[in-house]
Amino acid sequence: MNDTAKKHLASRDAGSGPARFPLAGSESATFESVPASTWLLAGLFALAVGYTLYFAAGLLKPIALAGFLTLVLSPAKRALTRFGIPPLASAGLLVVTVTGIILVLISLLALPAGEWIEEAPQNIRELQRELRAPGGSIGNIRELAEEVDELADVDNGSAAPQAVVVEQPGMMKRMV
Repeated sequence: MNDTAKKHLASRDAGSGPARFPLAGSESATFESVPASTWLLAGLFALAVGYTLYFAAGLLKPIALAGFLTLVLSPAKRALTRFGIPPLASAGLLVVTVTGIILVLISLLALPAGEWIEEAPQNIRELQRELRAPGGSIGNIRELAEEVDELADVDNGSAAPQAVVVEQPGMMKRMV
């Protein structure tokens, strides 16, 4: 490099600190300074990640469930291990216990859920009948709306405006 080039570079970089790249810092990178191709590539990447997660859901859901159960059941496994139960046996005991609890809950909820499903069409018809009746819920709502309209009805100019007088000090005065 010749002396002229060195002087030019030295005068250009004097006092400017470290070199700044367009995407290195937030103060130098703005929305306009990022090329459109970068935004398009980022959008394509987001779509690719989204579709990959969507199609991998069948594989990822059991893994996520296993991770969640590990986090939830690890304190109980440690407690069982402190009582002298080997870790493998305590993990198996916890799996059997949790599975049993889930099966008992399903069996307890199956009968009421089945009855509710059998009665659902009749309950839906009854609800529709009540809502459509003139004295039903919608009728009450209409009457209430008419009453509110009557209360909010103001005669233009026939009544004098009411004067508002504050007799006590306001809340701010009491606080200060």
